[in-house]
Amino acid sequence: MSGHSPAGGCVFALCCDYRIMAEGNFVIGLNEIPVGLIVPESIFQLYAFWIGKRHAYQNLLEGKLLSPQEAKSQGLVDEVVPADILFNTAAKKIRQITQFNQNTWQTSKLNFRKEIILKLRENREETIQAILEQWWLPSTRSILKSIIENLTSKK
Repeated sequence: MSGHSPAGGCVFALCCDYRIMAEGNFVIGLNEIPVGLIVPESIFQLYAFWIGKRHAYQNLLEGKLLSPQEAKSQGLVDEVVPADILFNTAAKKIRQITQFNQNTWQTSKLNFRKEIILKLRENREETIQAILEQWWLPSTRSILKSIIENLTSKK
């Protein structure tokens, strides 16, 4: 990750086997609750898979966004490196991982994540409906509008 990774960027990172983040004044995390969005159980489970249930619970309730070093200390990020070597570090890790037998790697990963995969498939329609209803509430839209306005005014 070469910059900020809140919310969806963090969820994307959670789905990765290894996360490398650039040093700097960046944040990563899930700030859905302060924004007014519901965090599905499956996302909690995915987050907790990497950082533990206690940290996941606290971070989610607070909407805590972590610096690269905080993320590394909690296990959300595996490495923090200077931005100028980020892509070379990632390429090196990819070469290391892809040398393993593909079937062994894939089957083992599915075994490790079986519980999470089941949670992700569980009650999807019901969860999506609850999230969409919350997304379109006037209070949520107002918070999102304020965030967007703050971001665009900083340019």
